[in-house]
Amino acid sequence: MNTKQIYNKLIAGLFCCFLFIVPCLLSSCESWVDVTPDDRIVETTVFERQQGYQKLLNGLYSGMSSTSLYGRNMSALIDVMGQIYLVDKYHNYGPIAHFNYGEDQAKNMVSTIWNNSYSIISNANALIEHTDDADCPLSERQKSRMKADALTVRAFIHFDLLRLFGPVPSEMSNRAIPYQTSSKLDVQPFETGAQILSKIKADLTEAVRLLQTTEPLLNPDNYTADDLASRPYRFNYFAVKAVLARVYLYEGDKANALREATEVINAGEQFFPATTSAAAGSSSTPDRVFSSEVLFGLYDTSRSTHLYNTLFTPTLTEYNILTVAGGLGTGRLAEWYDDQNDYRYKIWAVDVVDGNDKLHQQKYKNVTDGGDLNFIIPLVRMGEMYLIAAECATNTADATKYLNTLRNRRNCFSVELSDTNLRDYLTLEFRKEMLGEGQMFFYFKRCEMTQLPNSERTEGTISMSLSSYVVPLPDSELSMREGFND
Repeated sequence: MNTKQIYNKLIAGLFCCFLFIVPCLLSSCESWVDVTPDDRIVETTVFERQQGYQKLLNGLYSGMSSTSLYGRNMSALIDVMGQIYLVDKYHNYGPIAHFNYGEDQAKNMVSTIWNNSYSIISNANALIEHTDDADCPLSERQKSRMKADALTVRAFIHFDLLRLFGPVPSEMSNRAIPYQTSSKLDVQPFETGAQILSKIKADLTEAVRLLQTTEPLLNPDNYTADDLASRPYRFNYFAVKAVLARVYLYEGDKANALREATEVINAGEQFFPATTSAAAGSSSTPDRVFSSEVLFGLYDTSRSTHLYNTLFTPTLTEYNILTVAGGLGTGRLAEWYDDQNDYRYKIWAVDVVDGNDKLHQQKYKNVTDGGDLNFIIPLVRMGEMYLIAAECATNTADATKYLNTLRNRRNCFSVELSDTNLRDYLTLEFRKEMLGEGQMFFYFKRCEMTQLPNSERTEGTISMSLSSYVVPLPDSELSMREGFND
């Protein structure tokens, strides 16, 4: 058996295991996927009824919320790479925090992200392909919405793989990753960063087109209350536009990034309003994720176990907890929060554990009678749109307006921006707004910053090489490609 065949077999195994496991988590453990000798699913079993399509769609989102992806690795742990937390070389996440990608801890994390990402992408491709079947049992409206979901999942995950494994933005002509557009489990060639971005934009643009006439938020009379309530947990019209804004900014197209971000701000505000002071400041049920402003988030009923209990609770040892250098109101927190009335500052707290003060982050801590507040993992939010608009504004006055609108929503005083302080303010606001959501490393990479905060100290910076922003591909991926002409 040659290398390519081995590759196909292994990836097929991942693909089929994923298809089998996810439905069992979502409903009864019925065997709704069979495997033929060549490791291809018997697609008629999956796609002969509407339920099969819906199960696969649910499986895409459920898979994304796993700890191997956005339930931990691609959210909170990417922030470790963004130099937010106090992680020294003895810490459990020391290797990844110090970009020692050759060590086992980093290799395992990277391999898990890569394999599970492409497994979900393969499932998304199967859904895309079968919405075009002549005998598809879905209505035209259902087909459009499901295809838009799958296209966006495919684009969203590829974009994060590009931001993790691909070149820095100034080197997008370099080799990046494969763009998988088929459920056929063949080895795909590597493409340049520019080619990957082009395909991501094409998928997102098509998803927007499909949602223009089928988005429940834009056509509420055609949908139930449950349909409308579930939209923040699906890639809705405004979330897709927001991801497009993120993509455009990453490639340096500020004009289009501004256009997309301002459309989300202006048209989406009625559906995703600012978090109220009562919600953010509640003593019993504080809304620490600002849920009303989440354009898209994953729903994880085990979020507290996957995130807070594993990474942030104050009872964890110093080798496991993710905290910051300094104390409440000192060190890094004093640097980040220039106004302690900031609702985001209240995410931090100090508990006494074994006679010692333990600073900890509570964003993903369960709250009493919190309901959905205890389950949502935000991945795209309105606050980012204000930051993109501020960065892409054509004049300082507009940039100031967008930045202060966000700061005021968070109960902070206004500031005066200039050409010299804009980047500093954007960095500070981005860190506070996106804390725990895995975006800070990507922000630094996009800006190609060569000085990052020294997370082990209460002040100061460390040098960052541009090469350290490019995470090496998993060893298994490289070995499987030996002899394959890409």
